[in-house]
Amino acid sequence: EAEIQERKRIGQELHDGLGQMLSVARLNISALQQKQGLSDQRKLELTQSAMNSVDQAFIGLRDISHNLSPSVLAEKGLPGALKDLTEQVNKSSHIHVSLETYGLNGTIDSLTENTLYRAVQELLNNSMKHAGAHFLNIQIVKNEGGITLIVEDDGKGFDLNTTICSPGGGLSNLRSRVENLNGDLFIDTVPGRGTIINIVIPIKEKNNAKSVNKSAGR
Repeated sequence: EAEIQERKRIGQELHDGLGQMLSVARLNISALQQKQGLSDQRKLELTQSAMNSVDQAFIGLRDISHNLSPSVLAEKGLPGALKDLTEQVNKSSHIHVSLETYGLNGTIDSLTENTLYRAVQELLNNSMKHAGAHFLNIQIVKNEGGITLIVEDDGKGFDLNTTICSPGGGLSNLRSRVENLNGDLFIDTVPGRGTIINIVIPIKEKNNAKSVNKSAGR
């Protein structure tokens, strides 16, 4: 379900974002080709408009690509990627985000990293756009049992039953991604109060995995 909704979202972004910007560029180029007697100033304006549309299309394509597989995860790992994300948000002054990480000094498989990063993106976006929060705290703790992500904001909260059951909603898709990793998602919220979201994802230590493989070989 999460994969289907993600494909729909990407398709909508391609259609409404890239498609629209490229259509504007095409119209401007078409006007340059078909209309005779245009002044040099008008030609310059149409050319500049077409170039701006193409530039915006490149930016949109980069953003979509980044959301699919954030390169910063491969470059800096989950702690570094989240640090960059929170620093960018704090520069905007829309919301103050604090980040605390514990035990993330080992390796985490790419699917778990991507799921946690996308979870933070989704919850951060919800806090800014829907909750009207001023502060948001992110904590990630890794221990032998797994990884726990706690995100807490001081926003206006929401009706849990209505929101989590919304087809194609961000929280519904997030829950599907977490459950796909045999994890759990817990939400503590009511209208008029802030929201606390807790995500727990089990992980397999490399040593345990090697022991299992050796036993299987015997």
